[in-house]
Amino acid sequence: MASADVNNEENVVIWWFNASNDPWSSNETDQKWIKYSDIKNEIIEDAYSKSLPYATIDEYMIDLRRFLQIESSDKTKQRQVRRTIGGRRQECLREERFCYPETALVRSVASYGSGDEWCPFILNWLNSPLGKRYCLNIPECVEAAARGIIREGKLIGPRSEAEWIANQLITVKRSSRKAISKLCVHLFTRDSFLYKLVNETLRENNNDKLETLGPYCYLLRDYGRTCEEYLGTVYRGVFYTPEIIQTYRDSIGQWKTWAGFTSTSKSRELAEVFGNTLLVIDIQNIKLSTTRAYDIEHISTFPIEQEVLLPAGIAFKTIKTEIDQNQKHIIYLQLKPAQSFCASNYLGNIYKNLPVNSNCPNLTLSLHSDGPPLCQVGGKSIWPVQATLIELPYPVRNWKNAVMLFGSWLANSKPDKEILFSNIILQIETLLRNGIKIKNSNGDLIHFNMRILFAVFDLPTRSHLNIIQYNGYNGRGNCKIPGNSVNKQVRFPYSETDYATKDHQFYVETGRQALLHHNIAEIKGTTPLFDILLLPVMVPFDEMHLVYIGHFKTLIKYWDSMFSKVFQEASTFLSSIILPHVLLTDFTQWKAKMFRAFFLFAAAPFAVFYLPDRFANHFLKYFVFIRSLHYYHSKPHHLELKELIKEYQKDMSILYGESSELAILHYHSHLIQQVHDLGGYYSKSNSNTDDGRARFYVYRDRFRE
Repeated sequence: MASADVNNEENVVIWWFNASNDPWSSNETDQKWIKYSDIKNEIIEDAYSKSLPYATIDEYMIDLRRFLQIESSDKTKQRQVRRTIGGRRQECLREERFCYPETALVRSVASYGSGDEWCPFILNWLNSPLGKRYCLNIPECVEAAARGIIREGKLIGPRSEAEWIANQLITVKRSSRKAISKLCVHLFTRDSFLYKLVNETLRENNNDKLETLGPYCYLLRDYGRTCEEYLGTVYRGVFYTPEIIQTYRDSIGQWKTWAGFTSTSKSRELAEVFGNTLLVIDIQNIKLSTTRAYDIEHISTFPIEQEVLLPAGIAFKTIKTEIDQNQKHIIYLQLKPAQSFCASNYLGNIYKNLPVNSNCPNLTLSLHSDGPPLCQVGGKSIWPVQATLIELPYPVRNWKNAVMLFGSWLANSKPDKEILFSNIILQIETLLRNGIKIKNSNGDLIHFNMRILFAVFDLPTRSHLNIIQYNGYNGRGNCKIPGNSVNKQVRFPYSETDYATKDHQFYVETGRQALLHHNIAEIKGTTPLFDILLLPVMVPFDEMHLVYIGHFKTLIKYWDSMFSKVFQEASTFLSSIILPHVLLTDFTQWKAKMFRAFFLFAAAPFAVFYLPDRFANHFLKYFVFIRSLHYYHSKPHHLELKELIKEYQKDMSILYGESSELAILHYHSHLIQQVHDLGGYYSKSNSNTDDGRARFYVYRDRFRE
């Protein structure tokens, strides 16, 4: 870092140029000496310390022997320069940094734990192809950040500043993430074009700059992973119009966000110098998974500012507003006690009540396994058991590199559940007892407390693991509703009756009895999962199998047989929208991700435009029900959702016949309680990676060797 010793003002070297109208006047009162910006100061001093004759800065050069600033285009235009040692770089806050006019109340966010407190620009970059590549390869991310800054510097002028910043980044690309993000913060405190450009981009959510500024913004916000959170009160003096001040008054008690990185000071005295409004921001001591306020005084180029940096996308609420005796508006804000942007924001009561260790951070496992084999190797098939960490931020949690292979079965027959799962469960039990130690980028060992939240299996796998025989008369995993046979098919007619539920004790006792009697209530024996999971609540129905390639696919088959001409017209409709899709007439060839994309983003307008009104109204009830559960994170609409799915199920046989009342339709009755226990489908569906199978491809070549 070029200015590592930023707090040592005694050794500060400052370069000045004479900016007076007559730079050669001998009258000292006519002279106007101005400091070079700190980056230009570094460039000049670096050349001077190397005994170079010149330092070149954009449109001029510095003659270091004659102490002259000479314009490159006209060498007759010259100014005096001088070099001093000691003194402060800055006597007060920089107005362009600490009084930059904020766009007030960028957007509303939900109350607690919604995950909205992430900057849209950075999130868009993370979801882009480059973001997915670079966020897991930090050296490449640093190189991309350096290239992007140089490109932006060429566009707006200060090329020398951009090249200097880029060179600083390149020197640390092989360092730890902590060192890299710390340097990014230090560079952000410099007097350069970068601070204003980055914040303008974030506030405008300018996706045209995702490639150039996305990597740097990501590394900058990454500092929150390792730094300690500042607790206390910070201040920011701003100039607000009466209209903006009124918006704060109108939003008292509501959560809002600022999209950009916000500079504040621990010194009220320094902050009050600027503007007509003082923001008083309270940062309370609340245990969080992310840091909301970075104390960067010790790494700032200007430590006198006592800066506390608030990350992009920070959420806050207005507590009150007042006017002091000097007619200055005082606005009191409180930072949001929010979790990090990860799936845990959408998880339910069970996650919140899992055992925690106050002395170390927690990690939570989720298991996944499908019934059909994923690939063929030498005439044999592979069945994997995979795991992910709930705390990983979405969408990183569903990327191939974030998926762990806990075990696999390679054979020409189905896996033996005891052989495949016994060792896996023993290892999980060891993790739950002892936790795990992970070495971080600095070489330090960090101890994590381990938990497990759920296991997602399709129906055949559930049956194979002795959880439940799903196609029997008593095959409902959550309740004891009996089925009946219609045309050799087990159906479960709609009923207003609330049948008794099945709990973990029921599964344990029935499983033991089934070992003696082969099959009791569609349970064929005990399951190895008893030791680590509570059944049935921790073995949920997953969105992919239940909804997209389950009930929704069945609906499409009904529509195809009942309204065949509609599919030709609707295929034209599909081809006109921006969506990963194929023709609707080819739905029999669709993969799970296609059903998912069609359902979430196109099915509602399709139903309105192409289905008869009665069928469209019926489907929209289902659509609203599933969409609500997809992003579920609170309980207030339970009753409305319950009535919605009851109306849908009640009318199913009227529109599609008795044969439509299958087990998969009845399962929907239990989804509201399921998402209350485990959270919205957004947090745990494994349909995000193409039927869950793309996760396995990273391992496939190992088995072929």
